[in-house]
Amino acid sequence: MAQDLLHASAPNRDYSDESMRNAIDLYRHRLRDTLEAEAMNQYVRLDAKTGDYAVSPTRGDARKSFRDKYGERVAWTLHIGTA
Repeated sequence: MAQDLLHASAPNRDYSDESMRNAIDLYRHRLRDTLEAEAMNQYVRLDAKTGDYAVSPTRGDARKSFRDKYGERVAWTLHIGTA
C-alpha cells in the first residue's frame, strides 16, 4: 500500500523501507492537516530527515520544485489526500 502512495527517485541513492516509513510518518503526523486543507489532490515531495518539502499540482512538478529549492537528495513524493 505505501509503495502506491510514494514515489522516490534519485540516481545511486539508498531508499530504505525505514526512510519510506519516516516520510509517511512525517506526512501523517506533521503535515497532513495543513496540506489537505491547502493543497488537496496535489503532490508533496519531502525529505524525511529534514522535513523540507515542496508542493505542486503534479508529481513531476513537485519533484522539480523540490530539486530546484533543495538540490538533489533523497526525498519521497506523496499524493496529498491519499497518504
